[in-house]
Amino acid sequence: FQCSMHTIDSWDLDDTGGCEASTEYEEYEEEKSSKEQNTEDNGMEESSECQAPSPRYEILGTLEKCSAPSYVMSPAILGAIRPHLPFVVHQDNYWLKYSMIRDGSSLRSLFQHIQSSPRTIIAIETMNGEIFGSFTSTHWRVSGLEYYGSGESFLWKLKKPRTVSCNTVEDQVVLESEVEIFSWAGNNWNVQCLPNLDESPIIIGGGEENISFNVPNSDFGAGLIIDQDLSRGTSNPCATFQSPALCSGKDFKIKNIEAWTLTPVSSIEQAESLERALNFVKENNNSFRAHRRASI
Repeated sequence: FQCSMHTIDSWDLDDTGGCEASTEYEEYEEEKSSKEQNTEDNGMEESSECQAPSPRYEILGTLEKCSAPSYVMSPAILGAIRPHLPFVVHQDNYWLKYSMIRDGSSLRSLFQHIQSSPRTIIAIETMNGEIFGSFTSTHWRVSGLEYYGSGESFLWKLKKPRTVSCNTVEDQVVLESEVEIFSWAGNNWNVQCLPNLDESPIIIGGGEENISFNVPNSDFGAGLIIDQDLSRGTSNPCATFQSPALCSGKDFKIKNIEAWTLTPVSSIEQAESLERALNFVKENNNSFRAHRRASI
């Protein structure tokens, strides 16, 4: 089954780990298509709400029969983030690797689920209904105080909290499709950092520390910090992504966290097999390079 890029926060889950849009959403799509056809017939320019259907993709890893509010990322949010991902994964499927509700509330559990994934979307829902997170395109690894990562990374946030009242399905689709993206700004390389798994937080984005560019603003800090027990976090204005704080206050309490990756295949079994193969190649290449350096 497949989900289009903009759907409501209602997941009809099957036994293959995928999902499909609800009947209400299908009716909404039909109505929107009819409006698009009428617009074309009248010779009028299409509005942004009546564009051609977006590419379809599958969502893997949602096998558990969780109710819709149990998920941080709805298909609408996933669809809104998708155009900002690296071109090489534009046609890939989403794969839910970790959910705090499903897999337990600890940084070690989160790391064990995502360490093999080259690209990771972290999504947080706060107790206030705010939703935000990050995209990183480097394997997460324990690095001490060393930052790493690439310029493909970004921070993101839903413009309005999920708690905003919506009268119709269409309103809910619009609300969850409005996402702000804060791309790497080129000010420093403080993209991602995981000092250890027991006593330190996970960090995305940084201030002026270890900076190689001139950004004279002492108010900058880490764009996103998640405590090791995944119960609280902090967000600051961030030089790395030239971003504001992602939440209404500096500190936030966490309701749920998810971690997603992308895969070109259409089942969890295929995705796991492909990920193992790619990591085997990566590890052997690293061993070969280390051996070559040692022999020179």
